[in-house]
Amino acid sequence: LKQRNPFVGNQHCRLAYYRGYITYFPRYSARVLSTPALPHRPKVTKKKNLQFRRILRMTKQSIMSMMKLFRNLLFVLFLISNLLLYAFYDIPYINLPEFTQEHLGIPEEQASLLVSITGIVNMFAMLIFGALADREAINNVCFYGLSTCVCGCIVLSMPWLNCYWQYCIACGTFGFFISANYTLTSIILVDLLTLSDFVYSYGIMTMIQGIGTLIGPPLAGFLYDLTSNYYVTFHVGGSGILLSGMLVLMIFCLDNDN
Repeated sequence: LKQRNPFVGNQHCRLAYYRGYITYFPRYSARVLSTPALPHRPKVTKKKNLQFRRILRMTKQSIMSMMKLFRNLLFVLFLISNLLLYAFYDIPYINLPEFTQEHLGIPEEQASLLVSITGIVNMFAMLIFGALADREAINNVCFYGLSTCVCGCIVLSMPWLNCYWQYCIACGTFGFFISANYTLTSIILVDLLTLSDFVYSYGIMTMIQGIGTLIGPPLAGFLYDLTSNYYVTFHVGGSGILLSGMLVLMIFCLDNDN
């Protein structure tokens, strides 16, 4: 059969404009590629470039804002105070039950009840501290510092108690005053800095508290393994908590001078 020329007749003229019909001619059939077969490189859209630049710019601004906070001496002292507090405030929760079993010879169930007393008192104390924090007559920084110092003194005195009811009172008192940290930390950050800096400052504070929590319990266990008793552990922990409270009281004095 004779092949029909696509350009013959008016009804077939429009077919010449289709890309498939260029291959009808022998001289072009081996050279011409179809459009889907043409090689192409993926293009990075301008929108993605703008988003990436915006992320870099926002990251740089966040880092600069956080670094600016470390120029504030009061904020740095408060960070150190929380590092010390969170490194040692777990001692009454973790080490006290085992210590009272050895020191008083009480059963494990009775020793674990001390932790429950601390937690129950702490639950109600947080409500009380939250209500007191709203009163203008109370300075939150001074109140926080004094409460932390009381906690340090209680931990220091724990190895020298002789009766179970004394430990119950000590744990209840510790649970009451340690709640100042949970309630007043965010308020003090706003007082020392500004509300606009609270997001970055609270993030840094949470990181420092986490570092202290990672350091404290292993250090307490190391001191016990080193001395074979809990006396040094409680003395070091109580001194660290007491120093933490004194740093906050120093912040109170410096803030009043300014």
